[in-house]
Amino acid sequence: MSDQSKEKDYELYKHIKEMRDGSIESFDFIYNETSSDVYRLISMIVYNNMDREDIMNEVYVQLWSSINNYNLDKPFRAWLHGITVRQISNFKRKNWRIFRIFEKQCSMLSREDMSYEPNIIHSELESEIMELINSLSDKLKAVIVLRYCYDYSLQEIADILEIPLGTVKSRHHLALKQLKRRIDLINNVDGGRKNKKWILKGN
Repeated sequence: MSDQSKEKDYELYKHIKEMRDGSIESFDFIYNETSSDVYRLISMIVYNNMDREDIMNEVYVQLWSSINNYNLDKPFRAWLHGITVRQISNFKRKNWRIFRIFEKQCSMLSREDMSYEPNIIHSELESEIMELINSLSDKLKAVIVLRYCYDYSLQEIADILEIPLGTVKSRHHLALKQLKRRIDLINNVDGGRKNKKWILKGN
Protein backbone atom coordinates (compact mmCIF):
# COMPACT_ATOMS: atom_id res chain seq x y z
CA MET A 1 0.00 0.00 0.00
CA SER A 2 1.39 3.41 -0.93
CA ASP A 3 2.02 6.13 1.64
CA GLN A 4 -0.78 8.15 0.05
CA SER A 5 -3.24 5.26 0.42
CA LYS A 6 -2.21 4.73 4.04
CA GLU A 7 -2.72 8.41 4.76
CA LYS A 8 -6.13 8.33 3.08
CA ASP A 9 -7.20 5.27 5.09
CA TYR A 10 -5.98 6.88 8.30
CA GLU A 11 -8.05 9.97 7.53
CA LEU A 12 -11.12 7.85 6.77
CA TYR A 13 -10.89 5.86 10.00
CA LYS A 14 -10.29 9.06 11.95
CA HIS A 15 -13.60 10.41 10.65
CA ILE A 16 -15.38 7.11 11.31
CA LYS A 17 -14.42 7.40 14.97
CA GLU A 18 -15.57 11.02 15.07
CA MET A 19 -18.82 10.12 13.32
CA ARG A 20 -19.49 7.65 16.12
CA ASP A 21 -19.43 10.62 18.45
CA GLY A 22 -22.08 12.35 16.33
CA SER A 23 -19.92 14.52 14.08
CA ILE A 24 -21.93 15.71 11.07
CA GLU A 25 -18.74 17.02 9.46
CA SER A 26 -17.17 13.55 9.62
CA PHE A 27 -20.32 12.03 8.14
CA ASP A 28 -20.06 14.50 5.25
CA PHE A 29 -16.41 13.56 4.77
CA ILE A 30 -17.23 9.82 4.65
CA TYR A 31 -20.09 10.47 2.24
CA ASN A 32 -17.83 12.41 -0.11
CA GLU A 33 -15.16 9.70 0.06
CA THR A 34 -17.49 6.75 -0.56
CA SER A 35 -20.61 7.92 -2.43
CA SER A 36 -19.18 7.43 -5.93
CA ASP A 37 -18.27 3.83 -5.17
CA VAL A 38 -21.64 3.13 -3.53
CA TYR A 39 -23.53 4.64 -6.45
CA ARG A 40 -21.42 2.59 -8.86
CA LEU A 41 -22.39 -0.63 -7.08
CA ILE A 42 -26.08 0.35 -7.04
CA SER A 43 -25.96 1.25 -10.73
CA MET A 44 -24.69 -2.20 -11.63
CA ILE A 45 -27.79 -3.77 -10.11
CA VAL A 46 -30.62 -1.23 -10.27
CA TYR A 47 -31.85 0.11 -13.61
CA ASN A 48 -34.08 3.03 -12.64
CA ASN A 49 -32.30 6.31 -11.84
CA MET A 50 -34.91 7.40 -9.31
CA ASP A 51 -34.61 4.06 -7.53
CA ARG A 52 -30.85 4.49 -7.42
CA GLU A 53 -31.17 7.84 -5.67
CA ASP A 54 -33.69 6.47 -3.17
CA ILE A 55 -31.40 3.55 -2.37
CA MET A 56 -28.42 5.89 -1.98
CA ASN A 57 -30.37 7.83 0.63
CA GLU A 58 -31.30 4.65 2.47
CA VAL A 59 -27.70 3.43 2.46
CA TYR A 60 -26.40 6.53 4.20
CA VAL A 61 -29.30 6.70 6.62
CA GLN A 62 -28.42 3.13 7.55
CA LEU A 63 -24.72 4.02 7.71
CA TRP A 64 -25.42 6.81 10.19
CA SER A 65 -27.65 4.66 12.39
CA SER A 66 -25.41 1.58 12.43
CA ILE A 67 -21.90 3.06 12.45
CA ASN A 68 -21.41 1.94 16.05
CA ASN A 69 -21.84 -1.66 14.89
CA TYR A 70 -18.89 -1.39 12.55
CA ASN A 71 -15.82 -3.34 13.65
CA LEU A 72 -12.79 -1.11 13.11
CA ASP A 73 -10.64 -4.18 12.56
CA LYS A 74 -12.64 -5.11 9.45
CA PRO A 75 -12.41 -3.44 5.99
CA PHE A 76 -14.80 -0.49 5.93
CA ARG A 77 -15.37 -0.75 2.16
CA ALA A 78 -16.65 -4.32 2.44
CA TRP A 79 -18.89 -3.40 5.37
CA LEU A 80 -20.39 -0.51 3.42
CA HIS A 81 -20.92 -2.74 0.38
CA GLY A 82 -22.84 -5.09 2.64
CA ILE A 83 -25.14 -2.27 3.73
CA THR A 84 -25.61 -1.28 0.11
CA VAL A 85 -26.57 -4.75 -1.12
CA ARG A 86 -28.99 -5.24 1.76
CA GLN A 87 -30.64 -1.90 1.07
CA ILE A 88 -31.04 -2.85 -2.58
CA SER A 89 -32.69 -6.08 -1.49
CA ASN A 90 -34.93 -4.26 0.96
CA PHE A 91 -36.05 -1.84 -1.70
CA LYS A 92 -38.07 -4.63 -3.32
CA ARG A 93 -37.51 -3.49 -6.87
CA LYS A 94 -37.37 -5.78 -9.87
CA ASN A 95 -35.43 -3.48 -12.20
CA TRP A 96 -32.10 -5.22 -11.80
CA ARG A 97 -29.39 -4.58 -14.33
CA ILE A 98 -25.74 -5.59 -14.82
CA PHE A 99 -23.56 -3.88 -17.43
CA ARG A 100 -20.76 -6.41 -17.53
CA ILE A 101 -19.81 -9.65 -15.82
CA PHE A 102 -16.22 -10.73 -16.04
CA GLU A 103 -13.27 -11.96 -14.01
CA LYS A 104 -11.40 -8.70 -13.53
CA GLN A 105 -12.24 -5.41 -11.90
CA CYS A 106 -15.04 -3.32 -13.40
CA SER A 107 -12.45 -0.77 -14.49
CA MET A 108 -12.09 -3.04 -17.52
CA LEU A 109 -15.73 -2.63 -18.56
CA SER A 110 -14.72 -1.00 -21.81
CA ARG A 111 -13.43 -4.30 -23.18
CA GLU A 112 -15.49 -5.64 -26.06
CA ASP A 113 -15.03 -9.27 -25.05
CA MET A 114 -16.59 -10.15 -21.72
CA SER A 115 -16.01 -13.26 -19.67
CA TYR A 116 -16.40 -14.42 -16.11
CA GLU A 117 -15.21 -17.39 -14.12
CA PRO A 118 -15.46 -20.14 -15.27
CA ASN A 119 -15.21 -18.36 -18.60
CA ILE A 120 -18.84 -18.94 -19.43
CA ILE A 121 -19.98 -16.02 -21.59
CA HIS A 122 -18.54 -14.34 -24.65
CA SER A 123 -21.08 -12.36 -26.62
CA GLU A 124 -21.22 -9.71 -29.31
CA LEU A 125 -24.61 -8.54 -28.14
CA GLU A 126 -24.42 -6.63 -24.88
CA SER A 127 -28.16 -6.17 -24.58
CA GLU A 128 -28.70 -9.91 -24.67
CA ILE A 129 -26.09 -10.47 -21.98
CA MET A 130 -27.92 -8.04 -19.73
CA GLU A 131 -31.21 -9.73 -20.49
CA LEU A 132 -29.65 -13.08 -19.66
CA ILE A 133 -28.25 -11.89 -16.32
CA ASN A 134 -31.51 -10.14 -15.48
CA SER A 135 -33.23 -13.52 -15.61
CA LEU A 136 -31.48 -14.42 -12.34
CA SER A 137 -33.13 -13.83 -9.00
CA ASP A 138 -32.06 -10.86 -6.88
CA LYS A 139 -30.13 -13.06 -4.46
CA LEU A 140 -28.14 -14.69 -7.24
CA LYS A 141 -27.39 -11.34 -8.87
CA ALA A 142 -25.99 -9.93 -5.64
CA VAL A 143 -23.46 -12.75 -5.44
CA ILE A 144 -22.50 -12.38 -9.10
CA VAL A 145 -21.99 -8.61 -8.85
CA LEU A 146 -19.84 -8.82 -5.73
CA ARG A 147 -17.83 -11.74 -7.08
CA TYR A 148 -17.10 -10.60 -10.61
CA CYS A 149 -17.44 -6.82 -10.55
CA TYR A 150 -15.82 -6.21 -7.19
CA ASP A 151 -13.52 -9.23 -7.10
CA TYR A 152 -14.56 -10.37 -3.62
CA SER A 153 -13.84 -13.94 -2.61
CA LEU A 154 -16.78 -16.16 -1.71
CA GLN A 155 -15.83 -15.90 1.96
CA GLU A 156 -15.78 -12.11 1.75
CA ILE A 157 -19.21 -12.15 0.09
CA ALA A 158 -20.51 -14.30 2.93
CA ASP A 159 -19.20 -11.72 5.41
CA ILE A 160 -20.66 -8.81 3.44
CA LEU A 161 -24.11 -10.36 3.07
CA GLU A 162 -24.01 -11.86 6.56
CA ILE A 163 -24.94 -15.32 5.34
CA PRO A 164 -23.13 -18.68 5.64
CA LEU A 165 -20.31 -19.44 3.22
CA GLY A 166 -22.18 -22.56 2.14
CA THR A 167 -25.14 -20.42 1.10
CA VAL A 168 -22.89 -18.18 -1.00
CA LYS A 169 -21.31 -21.20 -2.68
CA SER A 170 -24.75 -22.63 -3.39
CA ARG A 171 -26.03 -19.37 -4.91
CA HIS A 172 -22.86 -18.94 -6.94
CA HIS A 173 -23.09 -22.47 -8.32
CA LEU A 174 -26.81 -22.11 -9.04
CA ALA A 175 -26.30 -18.81 -10.86
CA LEU A 176 -23.62 -20.26 -13.12
CA LYS A 177 -25.72 -23.36 -13.73
CA GLN A 178 -28.75 -21.29 -14.72
CA LEU A 179 -26.65 -19.12 -17.02
CA LYS A 180 -25.10 -22.19 -18.64
CA ARG A 181 -28.56 -23.64 -19.27
CA ARG A 182 -29.77 -20.41 -20.86
CA ILE A 183 -26.65 -20.10 -23.00
CA ASP A 184 -27.08 -23.66 -24.25
CA LEU A 185 -30.69 -22.92 -25.09
CA ILE A 186 -29.75 -19.80 -27.03
CA ASN A 187 -27.06 -21.66 -28.95
CA ASN A 188 -29.55 -24.39 -29.87
CA VAL A 189 -32.23 -21.93 -30.94
CA ASP A 190 -29.80 -19.83 -32.97
CA GLY A 191 -28.44 -22.87 -34.75
CA GLY A 192 -24.94 -21.44 -34.71
CA ARG A 193 -25.72 -18.29 -36.66
CA LYS A 194 -22.64 -16.10 -36.76
CA ASN A 195 -24.41 -12.88 -36.02
CA LYS A 196 -25.84 -14.16 -32.76
CA LYS A 197 -23.79 -16.78 -31.03
CA TRP A 198 -22.99 -17.54 -27.41
CA ILE A 199 -19.87 -19.54 -26.69
CA LEU A 200 -19.58 -21.71 -23.63
CA LYS A 201 -16.26 -22.76 -22.17
CA GLY A 202 -16.37 -25.30 -19.41
CA ASN A 203 -13.72 -26.06 -16.84
